[in-house]
Amino acid sequence: MAWYIPTDVEDAYPTNTDFISYPAKPLVNPCGAGVWHIEGLRNAGYPFCDLMIGIPKLRVNIVDQNPYVSVFDISAEREDFNTNGLAILCPTECRVKEVLNGEYSVRMRHPMDEDGKWKLIVERNYLKVLGQIFTIMSVTQDFNAHMVECTAEHVFYQLNDGWIFPSAFCDSPPKIAGTTGDEVLRNILMMSTFYAGSDVHRFLYQYYSDIEGINYLNDVGDGMTPVAAILGGNGFCEVVGGKLFRDNFYFSVNSEMEDSDDHAFDLRVGNNLHGITRTVDVSTMCSYIRVYDGEGSWTASSWSPESFPIRQIPHNIVRSVTVSLPEGHDMAAIAQYMHSYFWRYCQPVISYKFQIADSIGNPIYDDISKMYRYKVGDKGTVYDERLGGAVYLEITETEKDGITGKTLNFSVGNRRSFTRPASIPATVHVAQIQDDASSYVWRDKNGVVIRDKDGYVLYTEVDYHA
Repeated sequence: MAWYIPTDVEDAYPTNTDFISYPAKPLVNPCGAGVWHIEGLRNAGYPFCDLMIGIPKLRVNIVDQNPYVSVFDISAEREDFNTNGLAILCPTECRVKEVLNGEYSVRMRHPMDEDGKWKLIVERNYLKVLGQIFTIMSVTQDFNAHMVECTAEHVFYQLNDGWIFPSAFCDSPPKIAGTTGDEVLRNILMMSTFYAGSDVHRFLYQYYSDIEGINYLNDVGDGMTPVAAILGGNGFCEVVGGKLFRDNFYFSVNSEMEDSDDHAFDLRVGNNLHGITRTVDVSTMCSYIRVYDGEGSWTASSWSPESFPIRQIPHNIVRSVTVSLPEGHDMAAIAQYMHSYFWRYCQPVISYKFQIADSIGNPIYDDISKMYRYKVGDKGTVYDERLGGAVYLEITETEKDGITGKTLNFSVGNRRSFTRPASIPATVHVAQIQDDASSYVWRDKNGVVIRDKDGYVLYTEVDYHA
């Protein structure tokens, strides 16, 4: 008997002259009772055959493991986030807050442990919580309480480290424009400037949008971050009503949030619904709004007379706003901003906050493959007679426990609709929006306003319907 390494086989292992040849195919269970084989859960992992007596089988019930809260170094690359990083943390508290088209952050408290894990919680390092990556932005070390507290923002917001300059490609002020969402997002990222030295890296992001048939136009002005161009005032999401979805190094702006569920939950008082807070605010409401372009043209919208909600407001609340648009814009660009502003302010703000009992980890629901979920953008039904019976709502804010993954509470905010109970004697018809007369100033090919011989500005009244 001699051991040797075959020379005709690449990367071969040592073998023996007395070994039997390898079978053409591996054994596939179930095998014959007289065949020796190995099963990890029987005979302590050693070879056995089924004719042997007293070989028990170990029964293992798989317990779902909550996602680890891990910390990663500032120099981590994308593939590094598939590991556990520098350490698996043991926080005493970890809250994840996500707001529709807004904040996505983590607030965490961690003891100053003997293993020194707390020393890894430093600014610009990364946390991975519930599968998402967050950049640590602030750290507070309390040596009296032996506790570290930090806040972190989603890695999407590293796009804030870039800048869209007023003259990125030419001497004239640039503009962000597009007729589809993909085109707008592509222009925003192409116009953004990021600086990185030889020892510094930045992440690259993938993006998508299903929004089409728009006429988006936004002046860069004095410059802005890519995030401001997407989420800021007069930004892409605000003007076209898009909803931002963030998943680590991928984001999308769709008409309905990506991966959302229209029937995600069913809440009932006394069962899984523990508390409701309802807020109604009419302080920012208006019913007639006029939008100027700063160059003499304007357009307006209001509630149509036949559907004016007289029991909600006794008379029109009139407002106007001037938007900054690039030279050469048309009436459609002004009208797009007008409709955006009208729907933003034409009704009261209603905000609901719900305290719930999340079913995650409850063995009662183990046999249900898809239990209720609570994610920003999801929609579902709430049953409560105090709200008028069944109410169909969309989640705009959540707060989750980053350790267990359970939803602690969620909100339905920035919802605008008229709120007076039906018992009040009033006839409110189906809401209809009226596009009031618009004025579009005449200009020559150089953009100069055209006047008649008496000096009056020439213009056209436009009956525009978007």
